[in-house]
Amino acid sequence: MKRFSLLLLAGVFAVGALAMAGPRLSAADEYPGMDFSEMSGDAAATGGAEASGHSDTFRDVPPGHWAASAIRTAVEKGYVSGYPDGTFRPSQPVTRAEFMRMLVDALQLPHSQGGSPWFQPYAAALLEVGILEESDFSDFQKPISRLEIMRLVSRSLSREDRYRGYIEAFSGLYNGDLPFTDFRDIQDADLPLVALAYGAGIVNGYHDDATIRLDRTATRAESVVMIESFLNARVTNPETVLRLQELKEVAETGTNAAAVSNLMLDEDLGGRIDPEKIVTEHPRYTARLKRLYVLPLEGEKTSIYERKFLWDRSFMPEHWSELHMMGLVAAVLDVIPKKDFDLNITSFDTYLMPSGNFWGDEPATYYGYKKMNMYDQDYRKVKKGQTYEVVIGGYYSRVVRYVLDTDLFIQTNNAISGHGLRLLKNPDAVIQHDETN
Repeated sequence: MKRFSLLLLAGVFAVGALAMAGPRLSAADEYPGMDFSEMSGDAAATGGAEASGHSDTFRDVPPGHWAASAIRTAVEKGYVSGYPDGTFRPSQPVTRAEFMRMLVDALQLPHSQGGSPWFQPYAAALLEVGILEESDFSDFQKPISRLEIMRLVSRSLSREDRYRGYIEAFSGLYNGDLPFTDFRDIQDADLPLVALAYGAGIVNGYHDDATIRLDRTATRAESVVMIESFLNARVTNPETVLRLQELKEVAETGTNAAAVSNLMLDEDLGGRIDPEKIVTEHPRYTARLKRLYVLPLEGEKTSIYERKFLWDRSFMPEHWSELHMMGLVAAVLDVIPKKDFDLNITSFDTYLMPSGNFWGDEPATYYGYKKMNMYDQDYRKVKKGQTYEVVIGGYYSRVVRYVLDTDLFIQTNNAISGHGLRLLKNPDAVIQHDETN
C-alpha cells in the first residue's frame, strides 16, 4: 500500500486537463435511438453541493436527452447527483477519481469515510476487491478514458461466477475478432476486458464509422449510461446475450457458426478452426485459415460481424435473392506471398464453395483486410514475405441444386498441398433438381 499511497498523492498534485484534444464526436452513434453527446464525473466528489430531484428537474437534461433515463435512475440510486444551480452538466468530462467514487457507490462497496486525498477510500475499496490495479493510474485527477472504464467495469463483472468463464475464454480472441475499424488499437492485455464490456452491452461502438474509440474521454452522461449498463449486465444471464455467445464461440473454436445458425463444423476439423492445420501451399503463397464468420441473412439473429464484411445490406447484389441464401460466410486467411503479385481472381486460387464474393471495397478498406477483385488496384497488391489478412466469401442456402452445395468447402486450384476441405455442414439444405432451383 505504500507504493499506492504515493500514487494517490501524485494524483492530488498532478494537473489534469479536463478536455480531450480534438473535436468530440456525437455519442448518438454508439447508442442508436438515443440523442448521444456526452458523459462524466460526480458533483459531490469535487466538493459541489448536491442537487436533489430527478433528471427532469435538471435544466440541461430535457426529457428527450439521450441519457435522461439513465441519469434519472442513477440519481435515484444515489451514486451521482447534480449541481446547486440545478444542472447536471452531462457534457462535462469525468476524472478517474470521480468515476471511482461513482462505481464504488453504485456497487455499494464498503469503504472508510474521509481521507486525504478525498478519493483515497474509494481507490482503496476498488483495489481491495481487484477492480482497480496499482498500474492503472498515476494521476487520478485526469479525465477517465473509455478504455479505463472498460477495464474497471469488466474486472468487476468478471467477479460474477457466471461471467468468469467468458473472461477466461476471451484470451483466445485476437483483436480482429472485435468488429471495430480501430481494432488494432486494442492491446493483447486489454482484449478480454474490452471484449467483455462490448459483449455484455456496456459499450457498443460508434455506428457512423464502426469505431470503439478507446482513448476518448468519458463525460458525466456517458459514465452514468455505462454504469447502468454494467449494473444491468450483472443481473442478466450471459447465455441469453448473443454478442457474448458469438465472442465466446469464436474464442474457443474460431467460428461463430453455432451461435447464429444451424451450421456445424465438420467432424474432421476436431471441433475448431486451427490455422496450424488448415494450411494451403500454393506456388504463389501460403494461406492459413484463421477464422470463419457466419452472417445470417434470415431469421431474428444478426451477427456482430455483418458490418465488417457487408457494411450494410445495400451492397448485396440483387441476383443473390435467387440463390435462396440463408446467410453468408466470411473466411479470414493469413496469407504470406512467395512473390509479389496482384490479388485477383487469376492469381489467387483459394476460394469457398459455394462461392459468394463480398461486394463493395468499403468494408475491406475500413477494416484493413484484402479481398479479390477490389477496384483499387494498388490496394490489391501484395509483397513477398509479408503477412496479409485476406477474406474470401461463401454462402449457405436452404434450397440447392447439387449435393456439393449443401455444405461449405474451402478449395484451392493448382495447390502444392491443401487442395480442399469441408468446413461446415448445413443440415437445413434441401436438394431440388428442377430448373427453378
